[in-house]
Amino acid sequence: MLWLSKAITMRPSRAYERAIQIDPNDADAWFGKGVALNKTGRYEEASQALNKATDLDPKLVAAWKVKGDALRALGRNSEADAAFAKAEELGYKRRISKIF
Repeated sequence: MLWLSKAITMRPSRAYERAIQIDPNDADAWFGKGVALNKTGRYEEASQALNKATDLDPKLVAAWKVKGDALRALGRNSEADAAFAKAEELGYKRRISKIF
């Protein structure tokens, strides 16, 4: 299964574009595309896919969190903070590790 995960991450458009083609209103497919794009450093494209996911399902907590990650990577800190705040409003809990 590792090869499948790697293949999907390396070519996010194939798997998720097909799902989006089948149902363009599938928030989970847009979220998956955004996650895969974010993992490959394609942050602008990731933020666009995650915008679509959160437009389709405003309560998709994980999409708001990953959207914040992508926006932070782009240096769009105020937008990232707003996305993180929305995720927290919906129940996301940030983990803070202590460094000793």
